[in-house]
Amino acid sequence: MNYLKKRIRFILIIVFSLAILAFVQWETQTNTNLSGTKVLWITEILKIFCGGYALYGIIQFFRVK
Repeated sequence: MNYLKKRIRFILIIVFSLAILAFVQWETQTNTNLSGTKVLWITEILKIFCGGYALYGIIQFFRVK
């Protein structure tokens, strides 16, 4: 139990960042009104940041002692 208690913050980081990443991906695939380079550029940046934050959560999950 102590193992999970120390890592619950990083589990939440991973879950929420992947949820945001999935929502942005779904929204860009299903919404036909999204057009223009600025909107698509911002969504790509958001996907990159969410993926990086999820990677940070995974790395920190295994680093906690």
